[in-house]
Amino acid sequence: MYYHGIKAEYLHVHYPIINPIRTEQRKSPTQLRDGLNLKRRFGFEPVHLLECSEDYPRGHCLRSCSTFGDTIFVFDTIELPILILSSHERGVSHLDLRKARYCYITSVDAARHVRAWLPNLPIKIDLLLERNTIEKT
Repeated sequence: MYYHGIKAEYLHVHYPIINPIRTEQRKSPTQLRDGLNLKRRFGFEPVHLLECSEDYPRGHCLRSCSTFGDTIFVFDTIELPILILSSHERGVSHLDLRKARYCYITSVDAARHVRAWLPNLPIKIDLLLERNTIEKT
């Protein structure tokens, strides 16, 4: 499984496909430099995801992704080409949110944003992420 964290309030900017090119004007100078380095290295700036494995279980993925937003999209598969950015981090040129299997949210307000764009996507709610209850779901 692959996990991607985002703030639900930004779904209107990214829906239906997350593509770093579409958000370059909103990035800080540091983010722009990082993106340029990735483009030089791989030919494109990837969308980052975490891959669940025995060494990096679901709970780790969820906690890490939650630092990027209140909504974590979960995918069975991702499209090629897949970059191996680290032992558990993957990158793709774009990410189609309509292909998510389900999502986790850490705030009730996030559900409203998700439902507006992905009305049929199953949502798992965990309001107590800071207490690590998300691993029990």
